[in-house]
Amino acid sequence: MSVIILMFPIIFYISKFFNPNLSDDLIDWSNFSVFFSNILNPILLCINIYLLIKLSYEVANYNEKNIRNEMRHQAYVNISNKLYSFAIIIQNSENRQRDLGLLRIDIVSFSSTMDHLFQISNLEQLIEEIETSLYEVSESDYIRNDLMSSRDSEEFRIFNSLCEIFDISRVNLIKVLQKSIIC
Repeated sequence: MSVIILMFPIIFYISKFFNPNLSDDLIDWSNFSVFFSNILNPILLCINIYLLIKLSYEVANYNEKNIRNEMRHQAYVNISNKLYSFAIIIQNSENRQRDLGLLRIDIVSFSSTMDHLFQISNLEQLIEEIETSLYEVSESDYIRNDLMSSRDSEEFRIFNSLCEIFDISRVNLIKVLQKSIIC
């Protein structure tokens, strides 16, 4: 492409002012160089402006994608850590019901503030499943009555099955979020 651009003024000059003998006069060569530069410089200027605009646009898009990917990754790490804090809350918390409620608030907050970062069609449904299962765990008799030492009771079996439902929901959400980050 650049060869064609460079050849254009020469071809035009030769076709217009063709003379079989090349001139030995410096003025003729000077006129040729002025003609050549007057045609070529505006063309090169337009190409440079076009390339500058295109490059600026590409850099802006690249930066926007990087910022969005970083935000998506941070949101993923944040919600993953919160979802995995469930086990710590169950094992170590002084007030499990309150802390599980706070975890529910964090999950709902994630849904309302970070879902725009993830292009997932069923994200709201997955968040709702987690929020519902977490609510059921926090409201189970095992948690409400603080029966943490009684592992042979019916309340523990119900609590355990509710925890399994929460775990399934949690793993599903994390897998979906991971896929959206990788894509």
